[in-house]
Amino acid sequence: MSLKFVGDNMKYMHRIMIGGFGAVGKAAGEESQEFANKVAYEVGKQIGAELLERGKISFKTNPVEIISTTLKEIDVGEVNILTTPSGKVFEITNCNICPKKVGKYPLRATACPLPGIIKGVLVKVEKGVLTPYPNLVPGEKCRISLDLKDL
Repeated sequence: MSLKFVGDNMKYMHRIMIGGFGAVGKAAGEESQEFANKVAYEVGKQIGAELLERGKISFKTNPVEIISTTLKEIDVGEVNILTTPSGKVFEITNCNICPKKVGKYPLRATACPLPGIIKGVLVKVEKGVLTPYPNLVPGEKCRISLDLKDL
């Protein structure tokens, strides 16, 4: 039997992410984002492998397209890509996987899986990243910044 997560079924996958990273946030306290990055990095490598296998991305795909495809495929919400002097900013509104906003976890800090997922996908397709993890600025519109000039 083969399962495909599309449409309303994708909401189950969203809830798995929310619950998993909500648990990370509860367990790690103030260091929850650092811990979430490490866990999500491994998730990102698996998502990257799946995107490669399905032909959604390739080793020749540029990093911005890789990130855009990843965010679209896991249906994170509304994504706006901004260009700044230091790189690209992926602005996410109405995020579908936020442990705090959607899952209502009362976390003291963030536990967003997206910086780790992005890094994991880029590493899987041998693009790497310049910083340990993309910079996350949470808010009504969460902003994930990534310096892509040397990729």
